[in-house]
Amino acid sequence: MVASYTDAQGTVETVTSAASSAVDNTNDVGAIAAISGTTTQGQTLAAGAITDADGTTGGSSVAATYQWTVSDTENGTYTAISGAKSFYIYINTSRS
Repeated sequence: MVASYTDAQGTVETVTSAASSAVDNTNDVGAIAAISGTTTQGQTLAAGAITDADGTTGGSSVAATYQWTVSDTENGTYTAISGAKSFYIYINTSRS
């Protein structure tokens, strides 16, 4: 690796470094763009498409997994809803 720059006095400086090994791509977590529906008893919420800026690895064998959670307040502790592992959830009970 060679980097050159001009310092504050106008002198061209060059820095040399030995090459490093290749850097592996990190398979970062994708994001769900939006959740549609309303949080009202008798309604359904659905997770939108998952986006991953650098793509996914594994080809067609990669499948998203879901786990819906619930909290009594926006900033409270979220607890997994048993069995809620689909891209959608039907709200069958009131939490008021």
